[in-house]
Amino acid sequence: MAYDKGDGVPQDSAQAAVWYRKAADKGNVFAQINPGSMYSEGLPKDHFLAYMWGYLAVSRAQDDETREVANKTRDNLVQRMSPEKIGVARRMVRGWKPAN
Repeated sequence: MAYDKGDGVPQDSAQAAVWYRKAADKGNVFAQINPGSMYSEGLPKDHFLAYMWGYLAVSRAQDDETREVANKTRDNLVQRMSPEKIGVARRMVRGWKPAN
């Protein structure tokens, strides 16, 4: 995604988030890691969505390196969330289905 780094286009975190989210909704594991990080850091800040995307990325990663990156994203959030909030986020994960 060019917008997150400014490759060929002006750097635009909001636009990068839009494109990562579209790919994440379709089930792209790499793209699922990025919304997790972005929502965690505040684009807009939403720990529920950050946890959901991080959890999905961990569960769907097919190689150790991707799984490790996704685990770090998710684990950073767990430290900032109450058990009740984690429960809500896990219900969001169970309700997620890839977009067509």
